[in-house]
Formats: sequence, structure tokens, C-alpha cells
Amino acid sequence: MQENQTKNIIKTEWKRIFPKIRRSKVIIRYIQFSKESEKFFPIEIQSCLNRLEYKNDNNDKGNVYTAKLLDIIEIYNFIGNALFDKNVRYKISDTLDVEEKIRETLEKDPASFWFYNNGVAMLAQNNGLDEKEELKITYKYSKFNQIQIINGAQTITCAAEYYYEIKQNVEKLKVDLSTETNEEKKSQLSSSLGKYKKIIENFKKAYIVLRIIYNNNTSPEFINNVS
Repeated sequence: MQENQTKNIIKTEWKRIFPKIRRSKVIIRYIQFSKESEKFFPIEIQSCLNRLEYKNDNNDKGNVYTAKLLDIIEIYNFIGNALFDKNVRYKISDTLDVEEKIRETLEKDPASFWFYNNGVAMLAQNNGLDEKEELKITYKYSKFNQIQIINGAQTITCAAEYYYEIKQNVEKLKVDLSTETNEEKKSQLSSSLGKYKKIIENFKKAYIVLRIIYNNNTSPEFINNVS
């Protein structure tokens, strides 16, 4: 009941703020804030041997990887929107057709996501990421060691919303299937369940271009110019 009331409030506010933009449904996802002081997040990469490295005269440096999208989503699910605090573009309203394209690619052709997406730029501290292993980067989260997504917020939020929406559908279908007695309806539910499970499994095939930027002064001008 409480969730339905919340959805109705969100729909009413959406219509008031965006009267010309239609939304067919509202998805609520609760983010639980962990009390853990430290947490480690592995980010799968294709190979550190293929990374691109760059350093300028100001001693700013960066590395470019091909990274698994789902691992970035897991970080976002833990940290929440605070991951985008320094992303000035995050507050700008994005077009819905971009979100639909992201969802469509993740559903039908996740292996091509790398080609269709511009990737993500991550601002990090030198001691926050372990890049020594060949096939993964490890991010050590703590209140003293924060990373920021300064470009690519729409990609991460849209992909995360879609991923957890599908997982929610899977859980609901499992419950419906366990209580359904009509054989025809059970067959339909089973077919839908198989479809959603396949989408979740194929999510693992989605990779993105990940730029990790180590900026010594983290000046607003530097961050705002990252694209």
C-alpha cells in the first residue's frame, strides 16, 4: 500500500513538472546505505595489458579500459546518486529516447553496447584503485576514498534501473509461477521467466569504455571540461 501511494505521488509530481513528457510506469528502488567503513568492489576488465595510459605536464594522468558494465552498476547500487556529485551534467534533463536506446541494446544486443555508448569517466584518488591485476581493477571504498562518475551518469542510472527492474520481474514471476494452477497460464509465466533470466545472464556481455582519471587538484574547471 505504501509503495503504491509513493508511486502515485511521483506520477502526480512528474505530470506537474514535465507536462509534455509521458511515463507509462514508475519503478521504485530502495537503496540501503551500508554502515561498512570499507568495502571492496572488483571491476572486470578485458586486460590491463591493452589499457591506454596518458599523463600531462600538470601530472594529471589517466588510464582507459574496457570494463564490465554490471560491475559499475554494483558500485552505483552501493553508493547511490552520491557517485555523481561532481557530475554537472547529471542535473540536466536527458531525452527519454536515449534511455530507450540503452534499454533496447541491453535487451537485444548487449555485446554491442561498447560500440554504441560513449563510456564513463571516473575521477579517482591514487590509492583508491588497485590496477595491478591483469583482468580486474579493485576499488576500495571508504569515507576517505571516494570515486566520482563525472561523465556517463545517464548510462549508469538507466542501465541500473533496467537491470533491477528485470530482477524484480524475475522474482515476481517465480512467486506467480509457484501459485498458478492453470497449465496454460503456467506455460506463459514460464516463458516470460525464461526471457527475463536470459536478459540478466546476457547483461554480463555488456562492456563499456572506462576512463579513470587521477587529477591532483580536482579543480571545477578541469572536471567541467571532462567529456
